[in-house]
Amino acid sequence: MKITRVFITIVLILIMSVSGKSQPNYINNISLPAKQYMLVGVQNDMFVQAFLKRWRPNTDFVRFSGTANYLRRFEKVASIKEPETGQTIVVDLVNGDEFEVVKSITSTIYAGEPGVGSKEVVVQFLGDSFTRGEYFKNAILEKGYVPKVKCVGLRRSNDIAGQFHEGRGGWTLENYFSNNTENEVFFNPFFQPQKAYRFWGTTAFWKNAYGIENKTISTESFEPRYSCDYYDTSKFNEEGWLKKPKTNDIMFDSSSKNYLKWNGKSWIKVDENDLVWSFQYSKYLSMWHIAPPKFLVVMLGLNDFRNRSFPTDYSKWNGRIESLLASYKTAVPDGKLILCTPSTSSGSLNNTAGDFTTRQNASMWEHRKNIIEVFDNRENEGIYIVDASISIDNDYGYNTTNTELPYDGYLGEHKLTIQKGNPHPYLSYPNLGISIAAFIQYHRNK
Repeated sequence: MKITRVFITIVLILIMSVSGKSQPNYINNISLPAKQYMLVGVQNDMFVQAFLKRWRPNTDFVRFSGTANYLRRFEKVASIKEPETGQTIVVDLVNGDEFEVVKSITSTIYAGEPGVGSKEVVVQFLGDSFTRGEYFKNAILEKGYVPKVKCVGLRRSNDIAGQFHEGRGGWTLENYFSNNTENEVFFNPFFQPQKAYRFWGTTAFWKNAYGIENKTISTESFEPRYSCDYYDTSKFNEEGWLKKPKTNDIMFDSSSKNYLKWNGKSWIKVDENDLVWSFQYSKYLSMWHIAPPKFLVVMLGLNDFRNRSFPTDYSKWNGRIESLLASYKTAVPDGKLILCTPSTSSGSLNNTAGDFTTRQNASMWEHRKNIIEVFDNRENEGIYIVDASISIDNDYGYNTTNTELPYDGYLGEHKLTIQKGNPHPYLSYPNLGISIAAFIQYHRNK
């Protein structure tokens, strides 16, 4: 019996030893699109943490080379201020044990000239809380990098007159392909019924929006204020109904929980089986009299995948982007859909406040890789990858606050510096719009 146990133990040790030697070492990875859009005369930052699969181990390195004229090349960031179209950025992933190049990627620079352009250029920003917070404002609307820009949408800029966007905090891509009538602060103008029907939203939403705009309801309530503000409610009355409905206009009556249509004289109940829904960009433009944007900028994915485990199936998300692209191109045949890489940096909270930012970074890096693998190099179809998230500083791109530690003990009194506004890198927002501005300037007359 003892001999048998000893024999089994020896066999197990040998198996573990052999399997340990045969298993490959964990290999980090890097992911970059084929093109990097940069503004001339502006510091264009590329933060390594944004594109490096870095969560295990932390001993690998990224090195920059190529024909680009670098302003700086540090361990975690490289910057270019005088980019030239055709220059190359070569990024090497170097193993920290043998210092061998594990992977090398070459991206080509496409440089846009800021402040150039005398004709109006129409742009739309569609996204989540980053767009709701107008991450693009500094580069697109304030710095003058994109002259004569007209940003269109239904939601007004909070402090720049005549500029609009389509940003909704907390939204996923799926939200733009759904119609949540139970949520009184939910409004999606893109998801429309087929035929001649035109859906204008729920009465509860527009009642909230009307109250916020006309200051008849409290702005202390977060949800109505955050989700229903900055809308033009002139088409609706204080109860949320269209003032001048037309035949086949549809609203959801939040009181009766029914879809109602205007038959020319009154609102009547609609058979829901007669409503076949889809993403319809053309109907959205015509209903709201919005100028067709030559550039549709989409930054989504953070709410979709940041808190997901991986591996993750991206097929539904990718399919919705394909549908969005097809709908947009039908409405604007010469338009360009800019699909931005979403943030792959969630800061350094880790388990503070329940956030596990290392895992979130890992989840978002996998999604970044998915976007690049599926949608890069498809310019002939009207979709372009702009690597906006490469400009986010994971270490210093967040607002911070000093918080008292819950103990003093032998360490004495200490304060813990943690970030605020997770997952929003507010301090990096001015950089986020630079590559988008560069893209617009490069393509605006093409």
